[in-house]
Amino acid sequence: MDESRAIICIGEGELLDEVLRLAGATGRALERVPDVVAARRRWASASLVLLDESAARRCGEAGLARRARVIVVSRGDPRPSLRRHAVAVGAERVVALPDGESWLARALVDAEGVAERGRVFAVVALLAWPVPRRPRRWPRPT
Repeated sequence: MDESRAIICIGEGELLDEVLRLAGATGRALERVPDVVAARRRWASASLVLLDESAARRCGEAGLARRARVIVVSRGDPRPSLRRHAVAVGAERVVALPDGESWLARALVDAEGVAERGRVFAVVALLAWPVPRRPRRWPRPT
C-alpha cells in the first residue's frame, strides 16, 4: 500500500460513485477507508483526504488533528451544518458537485506524489582542531 495515496471516506452511494469516477478520469488511485478508525491510521500520511458530511462530523468528534489538504465533498449546495463540520476538521475547502468537478480534478492531480510527512536532515562537519586565523609559516628546511 502506498502510504502517500489519497484517502476517501464517503458513505453516500451516488456521491462516492461520482468522486471515484472523477478520480478514475484523472488517473488518480484512491484508498477507500470505511470509518474513522481506519482514517486515523492514514490521516497524517495521506496526500489528500476526501470526506462527506457524515465522515467530517465523525472525524471532528474523534478529535483527529487538523491538517492540510482535507476536502469535504457534497452534492449540491452545502448545508450550514456541513460547513461547521468542515471547519472542525480543518478542511481546506468544501466542494459541491457537480459544479466543483474541475476544481476537485485539479486537486486530485496536484496531490499526486505529495507526502504529508517528510524529514530533512543536515549533516555538519566540525573540525576537531583549532584552525589558525592566519597562515602559519613553517621554518625552512636547512
